[in-house]
Amino acid sequence: MERGLAPCKIRTWFFRHFWSKTFGTLKVHRSFLTVHVVNRGMMKRRTSTILAFLATPVIPAIWFGVGMAQSLFNDARLSVRFAPYFYLYALVIMMFTALPAYFIGRHFNLIRWWSVLLVGVLIGAAVSLVLTTVNFAEFFTFCGLGFLSSLTFWLIWRKGE
Repeated sequence: MERGLAPCKIRTWFFRHFWSKTFGTLKVHRSFLTVHVVNRGMMKRRTSTILAFLATPVIPAIWFGVGMAQSLFNDARLSVRFAPYFYLYALVIMMFTALPAYFIGRHFNLIRWWSVLLVGVLIGAAVSLVLTTVNFAEFFTFCGLGFLSSLTFWLIWRKGE
């Protein structure tokens, strides 16, 4: 046997010095600690991806909810009523555009900050061309919303990587 720490002592050291400071105390039997560390990392990545996809449509929902309440009723407080409807529409659009783009980028290992922002702007432009008439103000508004939504996705998603 080589000199140094035995595997059991290495896991115990890892638990005491890194794991407990990062994630809090956790009582796990020594033999299951290594398996738990691997599963915790996968769960964090999966959880951050799901949270990022659920948080991405919030930006356009708030934008259009406030805009609709202001333009129709001249009352921004009504945006609380309109935002959930726009969230559902934005979620459907995100599922048909951003989710396939994410899987393609993940397959080819192309997910970087600049590629996420570029795809967000392109998705915003495509949605603008499909849903509205050709108006530069609306076009740049949708591109900006795509940029902000993809920035939101990136900031949440990278925490799990």
